[in-house]
Amino acid sequence: MYRHYYESINGGEPACIDEQIPFDISDSWEWVRLENLCSYIQRGKSPKYSPIKKYPVIAQKCNQWAGFSIDKAQFIAPETLSSYAEERILQDYDLLWNSTGLGTLGRMAVYEAKKNPYELAVADSHVTVIRPLRDYVTSLYLFYYFANPSVQSVIEEQSDGSTKQKELSLSTVKEYLVPLPPTAEQLRIEQVIRQVSPAIGDYDIVEQKLSELNESLPASLKKSILQHAIQGKLVPQAPNDEPASVLLERIAEERAKLGKKAAKSMSRIERRDRGTFLIYDDGSETDITEDLPFEIPETWAWARLGEIGLWGAGATPSRTHPEYYQGDIPWLKTGDLTDGYITSIPESISAVALEKTSVKLNPVGSVLMAMYGATIGKLGILTFPATTNQACCACVPFSGIFNLYVFYYLMAQRTSFIKQGEGGAQPNISKEKIVNSFIAIPPTREQERIVEALSKTFSIMQA
Repeated sequence: MYRHYYESINGGEPACIDEQIPFDISDSWEWVRLENLCSYIQRGKSPKYSPIKKYPVIAQKCNQWAGFSIDKAQFIAPETLSSYAEERILQDYDLLWNSTGLGTLGRMAVYEAKKNPYELAVADSHVTVIRPLRDYVTSLYLFYYFANPSVQSVIEEQSDGSTKQKELSLSTVKEYLVPLPPTAEQLRIEQVIRQVSPAIGDYDIVEQKLSELNESLPASLKKSILQHAIQGKLVPQAPNDEPASVLLERIAEERAKLGKKAAKSMSRIERRDRGTFLIYDDGSETDITEDLPFEIPETWAWARLGEIGLWGAGATPSRTHPEYYQGDIPWLKTGDLTDGYITSIPESISAVALEKTSVKLNPVGSVLMAMYGATIGKLGILTFPATTNQACCACVPFSGIFNLYVFYYLMAQRTSFIKQGEGGAQPNISKEKIVNSFIAIPPTREQERIVEALSKTFSIMQA
């Protein structure tokens, strides 16, 4: 029997919230708003710093996925301690959630008083302090939940702000839905995670060594060929090719005509004699020369992935509605990605799901990329229209951009994407990080030559 979820706000009429429920839970569990499980949720405040090392201030850099580190803290001026209300003084097993920035947003740590050699500690304005009601939920259970990919993979999409500064609002934090097991089961979950973590690490090492022995030579060769291709070293340059900068100007016009369907460009990239610069719409600029992964030929150009195609993440229709899964529209999960053309997808959804949920139909030729879990960075190209789950990102390239070139570029940069996603219980990378990553764009004709050369080379390697 399928469950439906209803919520009554301030005594009002209960409203169905099935669409907000990210996954199914056991009958003995309940979905609960985070604010109903806590005695205190509040952002820290901006401190007046002091060289006197007496009262540490917990900032974003103190909260690492590897654990909490007091060594990275600065200190407040001792005379300002009286301006801090009692509840602002950190308590043992408070959760500290990084709530601003790119790259650090969403990182969480558990504050342990025994790891603080000082009398007390407070949080700064970039960190949200979450104090659970210990009779109902444990801090470690909440930590494990918020560290998992179903939360971390969409954290930037649920935050406010621009590409320069993301912020997880206090109201968003308070309203997060948490799957709540019985207390005894929370403790069992914690125990199992602690027990299996070392074993998973040991297994991963053995599996990795075996894979390296079996695949190191062909994998290394393929990686080397891909790197040469995306750096303009695989096929000869043709000076008469139309420069990629002209192609990007046409794409900008195409994006402008699409309006809200295309992500608004907040910047452009300009190459100069003294470096490469990211220029924002407000006229400010940043030297990104050192951030670019390699040098490119003169006729090429740098762009952000979000500027060369339409990008979108998928969704999982609620399984509490069986009618959503009684259809013939292919619905892809990241395990279905093959690092090649997608010719079959085992699961499907209905037209009703397409109409009533946030799932979207991707056209033939869409380039798909897994965003988290064991399949992070895995790729595919659709040979028929299909939908995907939320762990998959889809790109429909604009005119002049070959989908196979995007596919090979993403494959060549897979290691970089995996590194960006490291840190949580599982690696994960959001759509926001993907679309803001740089891509080297060759002229259209050279893209065609690169794709043809790679396809022939890999076909020979697999023969």
